[in-house]
Amino acid sequence: MKRLCIIFLVPTLIFGCSSSSRRIKFEGNLAVVKTEIQNLVPVGSSVAEAKKLMEYDGFECTEKLNGKFVENISFRQHKQYEGIDFQNCVRDESEVSFGGATERKLSVAIVQQDDRVTDILVNIFMFTYTGF
Repeated sequence: MKRLCIIFLVPTLIFGCSSSSRRIKFEGNLAVVKTEIQNLVPVGSSVAEAKKLMEYDGFECTEKLNGKFVENISFRQHKQYEGIDFQNCVRDESEVSFGGATERKLSVAIVQQDDRVTDILVNIFMFTYTGF
């Protein structure tokens, strides 16, 4: 029994746990994720409120002035933005199963002007480890 507990405890400590109470579900579908974020943080919202909502949802946000951000248009197409002011909000998630592990990173640029949200840009990175 002790070995069984260690088998399940170690991956949890290494890869962390995902919270089911989060409003933004990280399912990997780019359009769905972007819509969920836009519903949570609509264009025109105050940047301070947007940052607070994103941090409550498990993101770490830092301000980038005159920065760069690469948005996924699809899983094979990207668009680079330069010279934008934004809150760079990032959330990492990992899952462990008997077949392997998946690491996911969700980066959101909350583009801002005059302390208001003007756009939402999304970048999803996923990597799967198998057979360990």
